[in-house]
Amino acid sequence: MNELLKVSYEVLGNIEWAVSYQFELTLVDSPGSALSKISNTPFKEWLPCKNYNRPRTIIQTKDFNFGLGGYALPEGTNPYTIELNLYDDSRFQLINFFESWVKVDLLGGNEQSLGYLANIMKTLYIKKFAPTNDGFTSVEQKSLYVIPTNNIPDQGDSEGGAYEFQVELLVVGEVSLPSLGNAAMNDLNSLVKLDGNQKKLLKGVTNQFFNKFGR
Repeated sequence: MNELLKVSYEVLGNIEWAVSYQFELTLVDSPGSALSKISNTPFKEWLPCKNYNRPRTIIQTKDFNFGLGGYALPEGTNPYTIELNLYDDSRFQLINFFESWVKVDLLGGNEQSLGYLANIMKTLYIKKFAPTNDGFTSVEQKSLYVIPTNNIPDQGDSEGGAYEFQVELLVVGEVSLPSLGNAAMNDLNSLVKLDGNQKKLLKGVTNQFFNKFGR
């Protein structure tokens, strides 16, 4: 029994455990976005995000009845959202940006029409880190194409403290790349089987991704 515990302690001691706070979020304007721009705020380089929550996977099942029992089979997936808990500056520029994104870009300023998806979506980059001897290194990078959904509550608190607000973003597209550096550019076939046009598209997206985060 003691030998088993000794092995377990040795194994546990050699594992570099992940922590929840080593992440960075960046929101980037799309080329077609001409009105509400995150780049016009102090937060064009990073989002002051306290925490975020998003599903890694979503599976939809279909129920079947058989006699007195039943069973379920996987049927597909569903759209999902990412929830952000954000801080803001003393001029409330971040929450005003999100409000303008909804009222001007999505609803056209009159709340009677919707803008084109290519013009209203933005790219949310999520980067996770792990400690090294020299500091930190990126271990996971994702880019999500997002638009706001549901409501954006504006709250006050007489007890004081930092101002926080919550935003829910609908994910309309996703690109997930491992932190392979140049390998991801030099050997796309090792990542996924694609035809020529798809490789060209992925290479363009990958270039934009690494230009933002570095290799």
